[in-house]
Amino acid sequence: MGVLNILEVYITGNCTLYIDPVDAILSTVRMQWTLEEFYADGGTTAFADRLAGALGIHAANIKIVSVYKGSVVVDYQIFDAIGELSKGGDIEKVKAKLVGMIVNKTLSLGAPILNADVSTNTATNSFKAPTTGSSSGSG
Repeated sequence: MGVLNILEVYITGNCTLYIDPVDAILSTVRMQWTLEEFYADGGTTAFADRLAGALGIHAANIKIVSVYKGSVVVDYQIFDAIGELSKGGDIEKVKAKLVGMIVNKTLSLGAPILNADVSTNTATNSFKAPTTGSSSGSG
């Protein structure tokens, strides 16, 4: 469950499981649109392209988590999918640019932004192993 940052995995014996947490910007934006208008104007692809263009990053770094009604609400993540954010800056600089554009009302995603929420999930604090319970099996 991506929004809650919970990963449930079932493995069999002799399996090796690697978990590599990554830094990410977690964001939600609510825009003055209907779902029909949103999808008629290109939907999630156009949204990711507009956001990537505004932030100066590649669209492959943007993952749309969900789109739902409430005007139109888009939950998305920005992470270093192709290694460009660790080269030309870092995730915090992208977050600062995103927040600045939202606050200054210069971010154009196709419709007026009614509100937004932006937070950062860093690899150092995103993965916590369970502290109670027991595990069985090998792998």
